[in-house]
Amino acid sequence: MAGVSTSQSLGVGGEMMKLDSYINPATFHSKGLFHSYRLLLDSSGSQKGKLIFRLLSAGLSALLFGISLALLYPLLLSLDTQQPTPFYRTLSWIVALLLAAIVLRILAETYDTKGYANLAIHQLRTKLGEKLRRVPLVMLSGLRSGEINSVLVQSINEAAGYAFTLMSIILYAIFIPLGAAVCLCFFDGGWRFALLICLIFPLIVPLYLWRRKAFRRGFSILAEANTKLKGEAVEFTQGLSVLKSTLQLADKQNQFKLVAQDVAKIQQIGTKKGEIPNLIITSTVQFGLLVILLLGAVWVSMGSVHWLMLATVMIMIARIADVLNFFVQMASLLEIFMISSEKLAGLMALPELTEQTAPRLPEKVDIQYEQVSFRYPQQNSAVLNQIDLTIPEKTLTAFVGSSGCGKSTLLKLLLRQGDPEQGRIKIGGMDIRHMSQSQLMSMISVVFQDVYLFQDSILNNIRMAKPDADDEAVIQAAKVAQCHEFIMQLPQGYDTQVSDIGSNFSGGEKQRLAIARAILKDAPILILDEPTAALDTYNELAVQRALNALVKDKTILIIAHRLSTIVAANQIYVLDNGGIAEQGTHQELLAKQGIYADFWRKQVKE
Repeated sequence: MAGVSTSQSLGVGGEMMKLDSYINPATFHSKGLFHSYRLLLDSSGSQKGKLIFRLLSAGLSALLFGISLALLYPLLLSLDTQQPTPFYRTLSWIVALLLAAIVLRILAETYDTKGYANLAIHQLRTKLGEKLRRVPLVMLSGLRSGEINSVLVQSINEAAGYAFTLMSIILYAIFIPLGAAVCLCFFDGGWRFALLICLIFPLIVPLYLWRRKAFRRGFSILAEANTKLKGEAVEFTQGLSVLKSTLQLADKQNQFKLVAQDVAKIQQIGTKKGEIPNLIITSTVQFGLLVILLLGAVWVSMGSVHWLMLATVMIMIARIADVLNFFVQMASLLEIFMISSEKLAGLMALPELTEQTAPRLPEKVDIQYEQVSFRYPQQNSAVLNQIDLTIPEKTLTAFVGSSGCGKSTLLKLLLRQGDPEQGRIKIGGMDIRHMSQSQLMSMISVVFQDVYLFQDSILNNIRMAKPDADDEAVIQAAKVAQCHEFIMQLPQGYDTQVSDIGSNFSGGEKQRLAIARAILKDAPILILDEPTAALDTYNELAVQRALNALVKDKTILIIAHRLSTIVAANQIYVLDNGGIAEQGTHQELLAKQGIYADFWRKQVKE
């Protein structure tokens, strides 16, 4: 899918996972309005009690409004017979009921006006954030680009923000006709019209259910198209410099236009396909009105119903029809809500890493992999098969192998970005699953090949490795990391704001800032993902000097692409097809004339 980089799909064999993989479709598709109602309540979180109270107020308001409509009959009747006392008595009842309905409606609306809906959105977003913190990163990295962000922002807004609006619309569509019908039963001949209302207007339900399938299908297709458009937009804007330099700007722009046209076409098709069904639903409502009018006229002509009863019912039904038509028009919101709830439920259903807290951390920092096997989600074959290896503390251990051999996965498991399917990983004899994530990460520093800088000051970007460090400690770390000089040349020095993903710094500068983080953290275990692989000679030398200051007295694990950088390693592991094919020192591996020696010969020739 456009907009998804290779690094984002790492670990799932090139197949992007979908949130639908963690949802039982029957959970959402086989249940009707009651399930929608339960989801709407669940979306309100701790505000559920306030939501239910406001909904009861809205339902009672609708009921009173329906009754006040039916009371038009005795009002008109007393006016026709010139009886002032019943007229004013009935009028006072209608005014009182309408005032009560208005007060209850205002009370119900406080769910939105007092910010309870916004609080529910905040709580849902916080809950999802806490959930994502516990989900293995190897799983999150396989999700489609932008989908998590879409759920965090748009889907949660739709799920929690629509709750009161949708449910109040449903309540008005139900209780206004119900209140009017019940009240009509107390008047002569009114039961006939009450029965008609109860028979004809419920027909809107099967019509809605019929349209609901189309709504769901259309909005699902549109949501997928919008996700693709978002990915194309991100890729297009972030890749402008590459596109211009490779003369591919026009082609990529055309591709973006095609995706945008697809979205517009889907919207047009949805609107066109909805014309006839909407006409059918509207015609059904109008036909119902016509049936009531014709039967009412027959009953009036037969003398079984007063003509004012028919007039009252027509006034009343015209108002009820407006409510029902509005419900049909807004029914699409319910499907948007359901789709958003499914996406949210998909993320909330992701499996979590269990955490324990160790009473104390191990004193030693040697590392053992014991029969470790691992397979990524939606992959048939394991990327690691029964790995056994030991890394003594304060040594340099390198991992070599072709792309996809499992070397990155090996270190991801040490960082607990996922747990082995079999076996265990220990630090100082302690299973890392018996430590909390914060305890584990307090022992490990990482310098990745691709450095991520946050949109904050340089000072805070370095300090994030040790939040309680003072400015002096941060600056000292920057000096050791060989980045103090270029920082001081910036107009605002350490207060300079980092642009989007660090685009205002070169690769070498970002690497040195990452090393400054690691120096400030000063953890006993250091993981290096070949930080000099893509640098020019000048920056490579600067980064190498910074690394020399970092690696003293550390247990170092390095993923090596340039074999010349690991000649002095204490031990080198060569991975192939998920297993350890060779191990030894540089000289020992050259003597074996195996995979490592072949890699070495190829790089020497280059």
